[in-house]
Amino acid sequence: MAEVWNDKLFAVIAPEYAPLEQGQIDALFPISQAQCPKGIWKSFTDQGRCNIVAHILKISEMKGIAGSLNSESVGSVSHGYGLPNGVDGEYATTSYGIEFMRIRRTIVAGPTLGWST
Repeated sequence: MAEVWNDKLFAVIAPEYAPLEQGQIDALFPISQAQCPKGIWKSFTDQGRCNIVAHILKISEMKGIAGSLNSESVGSVSHGYGLPNGVDGEYATTSYGIEFMRIRRTIVAGPTLGWST
């Protein structure tokens, strides 16, 4: 059975991109499938795929701006940021990438509560 795009979940996760034409989704869906194989991501598959597609779309809007946001200044006031733990730099450029990595860490690490030694 062919996998289908979860447009309802995508509209909740990334409402600014929900009105995309089907052709744009069709172009990005295979990328999301490769990043989030259903056999590994299981119940998190759609959530991961929606976040990685939104991440790609957000990066495409940046038009060549690369890297994560490290600091910002307004007048004489500045604020610095560090990368969230466990987030690769390229994913830290968007909130969607950070969420994608959070889900991926959960899948790779598995549940840790309730284990006894």
